Amino acid sequence: MLGNKKSIDCKRGKYAENEFFNFLQSTEEHTEIILRDYFYWDIELINGKSITKYEIKLDDFSYEIYEDNTVVSDDGYGTLLIEFESEGKPSGISTTKADFFVIVVKKSKEFWIIKTENLKRVILMNEKYIQLCGDNNSSRAYLILKEKNRKFFEIIKYGDGKYTREIPHSIQYRLE
Repeated sequence: MLGNKKSIDCKRGKYAENEFFNFLQSTEEHTEIILRDYFYWDIELINGKSITKYEIKLDDFSYEIYEDNTVVSDDGYGTLLIEFESEGKPSGISTTKADFFVIVVKKSKEFWIIKTENLKRVILMNEKYIQLCGDNNSSRAYLILKEKNRKFFEIIKYGDGKYTREIPHSIQYRLE
């Protein structure tokens, strides 16, 4: 049964990777785009001698955090889930070597894009809400409040082969 669940999780992850791959293919100048099945990043965008690496994560379960710190499901609008551990080992944001971290929010059809080093800073700046997730709750993830932190992300709406960029406020909020 666990193997079947993992194959479902892999399919869900591939959905996110394919959606972002299609976006890159349609909008970015590039020599080549490569989907990787790689532990440290998922997509490489090659432009001449320059390589940009992307870590792609699907967030199709979101949560709302109340003032008393209770956490409940919110149908996809209150938080982003950033995995940092799986089966007792570092994973996700803890292990990626990607230049950019992309969270594909399936319910609202958005890409939330941020430099990986900046996402780590956002996590440090925020209260640590930790959620159990994944197969048999064997993973742990940070919950990042969307409204409080959206200024640090570039957000792109997707659907029907069309992409709309939210003008990022993050230009004035660079964390570098």
